[in-house]
Amino acid sequence: MIQYFILGCPCGNHIRVNTEESRKEIRCSQCGKYIKVPPSLGKIDMRTQTLSGSAQDGIVGKILAKRYKILSYLADGAMGRVYRGTDLLLNLSVAIKILKPIYPISQQQEKRFIHEAHIASELVHPGIVMVRNLHRSRRGGYFMVMDLCPGKSLKTILQTRHHLSMDESLEIARQILLALKVAHDKGVVHRDIKPGNIMVEEKENALKVRILDFGIAKVFSKQGGLELQSLTKTGFIIGTTHYMSPEQIIKSSLSPATDIYGVGALLYHLLTGFPPFQGSREKVLRSIVKKNPESIRKVYKKQKYTQHIPLLLDAIILKAMAKDSKHRFSDAQDFIHAIDLCKKQKNIFHFQAFSWIAQSYWGSLDKAIRRLIFFSLFLLALLPVSLYVSKTLKSNSLETKPIETRQTFLKEIVKKFSQEDYNISSIEKLIEEKKYLEAWNWIQEQKKGNQKFFLIYEEREEWLKKMLDR
Repeated sequence: MIQYFILGCPCGNHIRVNTEESRKEIRCSQCGKYIKVPPSLGKIDMRTQTLSGSAQDGIVGKILAKRYKILSYLADGAMGRVYRGTDLLLNLSVAIKILKPIYPISQQQEKRFIHEAHIASELVHPGIVMVRNLHRSRRGGYFMVMDLCPGKSLKTILQTRHHLSMDESLEIARQILLALKVAHDKGVVHRDIKPGNIMVEEKENALKVRILDFGIAKVFSKQGGLELQSLTKTGFIIGTTHYMSPEQIIKSSLSPATDIYGVGALLYHLLTGFPPFQGSREKVLRSIVKKNPESIRKVYKKQKYTQHIPLLLDAIILKAMAKDSKHRFSDAQDFIHAIDLCKKQKNIFHFQAFSWIAQSYWGSLDKAIRRLIFFSLFLLALLPVSLYVSKTLKSNSLETKPIETRQTFLKEIVKKFSQEDYNISSIEKLIEEKKYLEAWNWIQEQKKGNQKFFLIYEEREEWLKKMLDR
């Protein structure tokens, strides 16, 4: 049997590398980038391992820590593999997340795994999957025990239904924001809001939503009592491409606004059936930073969807996905308030709703169009002023003159200022050449011609007088 190991690409693709080959880097077939292969991996004897769960998974049926029995495979995450299990002591169904044994675990990955468990255990909310325990096996491997979430992931739901109704989408977004509000109050930003990290359970004609995977969550503030940590390697973009905020891509400081953007992008996907930006990874990243998503109302018109999308909902999503984090909703509660207004069908007649619509659509316009609109409004604002000035000047003798006389008058003014500019330049040149006497005579000639002096003439005359007195 040929032995190989699995190498992960930042785009999410998994690359199979043969251990018998001594390549230093591998080209990803999905995004085209070259991924460096750690030199130590090629020397390690590793058996073939699959990324999807099956009956051949060797850990199924085992008991961990003499307490947790592995029953079946559930899913794969960025760092951990999740299994359905049973707490034999309490006779409860649990989810068990094990740090992937696909390749040698680095100290950085161990720290991130522990970091996830620490954060998730601190965030107590019905919408956040809580971590009950963190264990380390005798062989040094880590695993965490979590509450088992019933229902399906949004990713699975979208694969079968393509897109959701407006009411369902808004309710899911609202519950996500309620859970994120608790995290933000603790100083934690999730920074990986996506369909695969959201579980939805249908319960008595209602939806119950939970957030999974705080594996790449970042503590941005000490206000919640959690320790500030930096577990991100330099040069790496952390997050899922289609739902990243611009600040994640350009690597600026993160804040709750990062998750606001993620929820906006997710809401866009739920309503339309696809992410805000599509294409290759490079194209998507470039679009997130530079472009605005297409209006959902336009998408619905193109796709010929029957449901009506209010102008306010379109504006809410555009505001949540603003390029500048300062232009998004101030916090999760502000976003929830906007969703509540939309659900009550209060549209532009509500003052705050009107301001959101105005801000969002103004921000979504191209710079050239915005400049044109601003210039047009500026001209309109000048119109009454120009009319007033015109009316006032008509009473003056200057305005009673023929058009030719007025044009001659303007020409004389321009000529006058041109002559003064020439005189000042000539005086400055003579001073630079240290021809002080000639400069003095030039100024005196201007005086004889009854010229009105500018302040600069007087200053130069006083300065030249001092120089000549020496």
